[in-house]
Amino acid sequence: MQDFVGANTDFLVVAPRDAVRRRLQAERHSGVTDYETIIAVIPLSTGPGVIAKLLDSVRDEGLNMTSLMSRPIKGNAGTYSFIITLDAAPWQENFNHLLSQIVAEGDWVKTLAVYPRGEHPNPPVDTWMLPQGGICLKRAHSGEIESKEERELLW
Repeated sequence: MQDFVGANTDFLVVAPRDAVRRRLQAERHSGVTDYETIIAVIPLSTGPGVIAKLLDSVRDEGLNMTSLMSRPIKGNAGTYSFIITLDAAPWQENFNHLLSQIVAEGDWVKTLAVYPRGEHPNPPVDTWMLPQGGICLKRAHSGEIESKEERELLW
């Protein structure tokens, strides 16, 4: 669980829906304002650009997406569910508007989790954090690549 100094792991507590509602209401009344929400979306009409349209809607509502995963739907080749984590709560106006847009398109959506958002520092990504074998154009153009061997590793 900790493969480097500073690593951490988040855990999610699963509870009955009524208990969750009471807990969220208590947190909101105690002043908690920052939340994360995990939703599942299944586009009922598929094809090129389906996920791009969904991502455009997230962007247009000014929401910060921290995770996107896709999973195939059992027994229905070519149909996928998208599990999305957003830095917002469904009761916020822009998030609620996003949910309304998804439903208006005829797609299926379900809220899987809502929880107070922990602190999310936004430190810069250092070169050592990047997987080997990829390319970072900013680094390539900054003159940081020192050798032919290193350049070949990037390609």
